[in-house]
Amino acid sequence: MRNISKYIKNKKAQRRGLYRDASAVYEAKGFLGAMDKIETFIHKGQSKESKAVKNFIINIDDTLRFFEFEKNLWSFFESTNSLESYLKKIRRRVRLVDSFRDERSCETLIFVLVKRYNNQGKTVPLFKKTKSTQFT
Repeated sequence: MRNISKYIKNKKAQRRGLYRDASAVYEAKGFLGAMDKIETFIHKGQSKESKAVKNFIINIDDTLRFFEFEKNLWSFFESTNSLESYLKKIRRRVRLVDSFRDERSCETLIFVLVKRYNNQGKTVPLFKKTKSTQFT
């Protein structure tokens, strides 16, 4: 969403409305609701800020992938902070070992760390998908 601000010509007058409509896409109850909000966003913003709208919808399907996961995991995707923190912990553990016999031993350590994290009642959605999730 931050990317659309650089394409808004009349920043003071248009920014708040465009941000509100763009945020509504991600606050939808499901994928179909998000698609409705996208149509609203396009309809309202296309005539006034076509570059900002175009930039927002370029890869919108990729940003809506979180709807494929269970609803209780959606908050995990709202911010990358928890994922970045988790990856930092993995990097720290890998650095402690310093050198590995081969690539497989490094992968084994990462697997064990992810498994331990998941067993603590936390989930890393990138490593666990639901039955209905289809990745292409």
